[in-house]
Amino acid sequence: MSQPPYEGPMFSLENLELTSIANLSSLINELLQSDDQSSAELVDILKALEVTESEIDSLETELKTLTAEPRSCCPHPAASSVLPESVK
Repeated sequence: MSQPPYEGPMFSLENLELTSIANLSSLINELLQSDDQSSAELVDILKALEVTESEIDSLETELKTLTAEPRSCCPHPAASSVLPESVK
């Protein structure tokens, strides 16, 4: 997911006047709030990723269990030697 570029207030340190220093605090607060929102979204994404990884691990374990079990529904090719001669 890409985020749109930051479109908040812009300022230049070169043109900073004493009166605008008072506004600096509000600008910093805006930047921090933006980071807080991004952090909250990041936490949600990380939680979803953790759940997905857990599900993948569970399915891999189930697959390993199923492939390790003997297949009773399908005869093994070696079992064909027990068939009567008339069937072969």
